[in-house]
Amino acid sequence: MIEALEADPSLREGYQFWTFGYATCAPILYSAHLLRQDLHAARGRLDPDRTDCAFDHMILIGHSMGGLLAKMMAQDSRSYLWELRSPQQFEELVGPPEDRDLLRQVVFFKSQPEVRRLIFIATPHRGSRLDRGIIRRVGGRLCRLPEPLKQAHQRLLASNGPAFFTPMIRRLPTSIDQLAWEYPELQALVALGIDPGVTYHSIIADLRDPPLAGGTDGVIPYASAHLDGASSELLVHGGHLCQAHPLVIREVGRILTEHLRLPVATRLGGRPQDVSSRYRASHEAARPCAAGFP
Repeated sequence: MIEALEADPSLREGYQFWTFGYATCAPILYSAHLLRQDLHAARGRLDPDRTDCAFDHMILIGHSMGGLLAKMMAQDSRSYLWELRSPQQFEELVGPPEDRDLLRQVVFFKSQPEVRRLIFIATPHRGSRLDRGIIRRVGGRLCRLPEPLKQAHQRLLASNGPAFFTPMIRRLPTSIDQLAWEYPELQALVALGIDPGVTYHSIIADLRDPPLAGGTDGVIPYASAHLDGASSELLVHGGHLCQAHPLVIREVGRILTEHLRLPVATRLGGRPQDVSSRYRASHEAARPCAAGFP
């Protein structure tokens, strides 16, 4: 996808593409915490005086679970995620300060002001309906939780006792656990909504040809990938691993081009009504795109 997007001169001139890697099995909120840290570190290293306005209108593109991490960069957690972990107030939590700080950063976060637009590709906002039995058994043997998080969790559990935490958290969940259909944490993230100043788009795959709302990409059903309020929603014929699909790349290019055409003040200030074009399109109807795309 990046190679195809960079082949377009206007996009190559207007954007610098970065990627973020994370441990597949790590809890989703922990991976989002690491992404948040990396974004802060990158700006601190490359723009320490915070004078480069390019950092103030980032676009995050996330495929599958990566879309959940991207979404959390445009959310205010308030107390939703802590309340899933304990009936007690966070201030009552005892334990090593570094462990308490880590947990605080994982479950309490604000929308990142640099992020102005999101593109979700086959993102499981409400999880997957796949039978988790086999996946959990195989994943349980293959998954390795990050040691810093695992050790912090064990120390906090020992310091506060199991009754302090809800049953869901007493055993540190993996992302495989959390991607179960309507897992409480995913429901909370949907309920939080997205910062109204951030524009977002959905690209959803369907195994059927032509693609229609209500289908599935083989892993994520439409009911999970769909989000109300998206500025655009494109359906493409394909499976879950659709990020290299030419029409997916074309749609990402169209959105990036649209963003470049907006005045800088509009890019920074949210979603203008006159560029919000909510639509569903099959692979035959996916026409708007940047010049030079396949």
